[in-house]
Amino acid sequence: MKFKKRLFYGCLIIILVLIGVSRFNHLIKREELAHKTNSQSQNISLVYLKMVTENEGWAIGSDKVYRTIDGGATWEDVTPQGAKEIYTWYFLNSDLAWIVSSRDLKGTLYRTENGGRHWVEEEVPFNLGLLFFIPGEKSYNGWALKNYGPASGSSPVDVYKLINGSWSMIHKGQGPGTTLEKPGTLPYAGYKNGFVFLPDTKTGFVTIEYRELGKYGLYVTRDGGYTWLQSILPIPSEYSDSSIYITAPIFFNDEKESTGILPVWFMNKEGDYSVVFFITHDKGESWSGAPPFRAKERIISINITDRSHWWVLTESKLYGTRDGGNTWNELHHPKGAVQIQFVNPKVGWALINLDTGTEILHSNSGGLSWKRIF
Repeated sequence: MKFKKRLFYGCLIIILVLIGVSRFNHLIKREELAHKTNSQSQNISLVYLKMVTENEGWAIGSDKVYRTIDGGATWEDVTPQGAKEIYTWYFLNSDLAWIVSSRDLKGTLYRTENGGRHWVEEEVPFNLGLLFFIPGEKSYNGWALKNYGPASGSSPVDVYKLINGSWSMIHKGQGPGTTLEKPGTLPYAGYKNGFVFLPDTKTGFVTIEYRELGKYGLYVTRDGGYTWLQSILPIPSEYSDSSIYITAPIFFNDEKESTGILPVWFMNKEGDYSVVFFITHDKGESWSGAPPFRAKERIISINITDRSHWWVLTESKLYGTRDGGNTWNELHHPKGAVQIQFVNPKVGWALINLDTGTEILHSNSGGLSWKRIF
């Protein structure tokens, strides 16, 4: 009997290879992992999740790129051959994606236009930083914020733009040793953590985090990234001596208007946290703040799905609003979550990292309940 079973499985493996379905070895499903004994089939560890529809999405983990087409239940390894040390990525939709791999301090940009089935690579003059792409009439518009690496909480940056198929530096940021900020130039001081452009391809923002209390950085360009000017937010006076963490604004555009939402986190000296969601309807010419969201513990993740539906994840609680921050409701907390993401008011995911690997929870109720799918 044992011999027959061995013969059967041996024949089955040969048949699968011959018919070309060995690609399914890249599919990883939690229920299947429990039955695998090969050390190379251990649980994967994800650091970032980006769902673009209810079924399709991308993930980054351990210098690997993964893609799902079934809502996160299974993930296929679509890492381009030769890619190592992946520090930068951008996922535009279910087909278009870019990653930057760093090799010997040189950057290689990989691009796919078919969901990771095929990648095109090119050497680029950056290996660290942030990417941003916008669909164009015939192709796409792209920018890169080159980061030279943080030094004592600061980092010099340059701006590159994709022009006629090549990456050209269009802005040189200030370097170390600069004491006064030069008008129109991105400063050396502070860590640049946000980079975004609007569909007009002219308006863009860079956000900067500082170690100094009461200080933040928001810079705007109106000429596609060539010059940058500081923008001032109406920060409430109660946060003047707080630690401030600012992230890139998220814009929702339609035929009538462009609405931008910029979450700014505050931590006072007592260790209490607040988030003010600043709103703009004129591409950042002016900003107004929604009522502050307050918490007694560290804020882990913020997710903004549309103009009205936002979520705030803390260490032990999950909150949601359906009216643009006027009222908040406590939802079911996905324990251990490091990231949450919703693609509409109902459907979302929670990324949980454990010592044994990654778990993914799924919600069809806007966060009222969660079910483990991976």
